[in-house]
Amino acid sequence: MRLVKFLLKFVFICNLCYLAGWLFRMTEQSERFAWIVKHVVVLGVIVAPPANVVTSILAIILLLARKVSWAELPGYLLVLNLIILIVQILV
Repeated sequence: MRLVKFLLKFVFICNLCYLAGWLFRMTEQSERFAWIVKHVVVLGVIVAPPANVVTSILAIILLLARKVSWAELPGYLLVLNLIILIVQILV
């Protein structure tokens, strides 16, 4: 259970990096913040989508198998990660 909690939090941070990278690309501010964009792109574009898929599937399977209860997990993070996963798939 601790691993799933950690993964949900880690993936949420990666998803925030994904959204920040997307925002930097849309506003064309990448020249001013080049040192940040380098790190954001690695976590946001390379790590976030596959980690989000794996963590979401793992959390849903554990919830359905009743190995973990909804109260034990940070449910808001799971929901936010799923919403951002939909955005990652569509964009």
